Amino acid sequence: MPCCSSGIGGGYRSILTICAILFVASRHLPARAAAITSAASGFWSDSFTWPGGVVPAAGDEATVDHTVTLTNAVSGLSSVTVNSGKTLVFTNQSAFLEATNIVVAGTVTHAPCSTNEGGTNRVALRCTNLTVLATGTITAAARGYPGATGIYQIGQGPGGGRGNDPAGGGGHGGEGCNQAAGGAWSGYGLSYGSAAFPTTPGSGGGSSSWSGDKAGHGGGVIWIEALGAAAVSGVISVRGGDAFGGGHEGGGAGGSLYLFAGHLANAPGRLDACGGNARWNGGGGGGGRIAIHYGKAILYTGTNSVAGGVRTGYYAGYNCADGSNGTYVVVFSPPAQGSVFVAR
Repeated sequence: MPCCSSGIGGGYRSILTICAILFVASRHLPARAAAITSAASGFWSDSFTWPGGVVPAAGDEATVDHTVTLTNAVSGLSSVTVNSGKTLVFTNQSAFLEATNIVVAGTVTHAPCSTNEGGTNRVALRCTNLTVLATGTITAAARGYPGATGIYQIGQGPGGGRGNDPAGGGGHGGEGCNQAAGGAWSGYGLSYGSAAFPTTPGSGGGSSSWSGDKAGHGGGVIWIEALGAAAVSGVISVRGGDAFGGGHEGGGAGGSLYLFAGHLANAPGRLDACGGNARWNGGGGGGGRIAIHYGKAILYTGTNSVAGGVRTGYYAGYNCADGSNGTYVVVFSPPAQGSVFVAR
């Protein structure tokens, strides 16, 4: 009778076969997500910023515990948390951050825009759920087109304030004050951009006759897509900058805030696109643009403002007035089935 193959030799071969199958199968399993906290300040893509030189990859949980600068697109993360007192800085128009959950307890901002190239930087977040805690700030305040410096200079941007004494405020969602009656004047302080899909920075204010003049910078750009829910208990700001020189400079205009949320939760936060205030009798910057698109419900109970900036003093004779209010738009915009949002 032939010998049965279930003896010691056959059993050993069976074990080897099973081990080989398990080894091959394990190579096709998804890698286990890692929880990675920054080890030093630096660029996101730099291995020296992260412990062990391991840069967070798709599926990982990343925590920013320093000042980390993002220069490129990062996607597929499980979560990103910016700790209280720490900062995540965006540079480059193409940089964006995508994660299932984003929690902001510290600061998320972008680098200032350069001269008339206003679209050089922005904050761009894409997630399922966004939480901005009471200690958290997403800000592009005074990060848009630069305000003028020196004597009788025009603010940068399509709505730059005129150089005069007093100087004019920058325009954007609303006109910057460039004349005694208020509003734009002869091409200065103009309104521009889209109310429903705002993507443009605010323009800078003009300078007056003082050599130390420093007009207000325009507000920058924040673009947020939270397909699930957004809870804002902190601040999201694209406010224009106040003039901060020694003369009669104009304020910067507010920037652009676009926020899509499937569900905008009940939270006591603040959305700010106000224009910047002028120095003395200079012109206030125009308000910026806020657009909220929601897919299911909007229960937000916080505050919002697109008010124009104000002058802070008065001299007899010629005075500029306050900037004009910007735009605030709320749109019911359910995404189509299977659609994918792409930051503009």
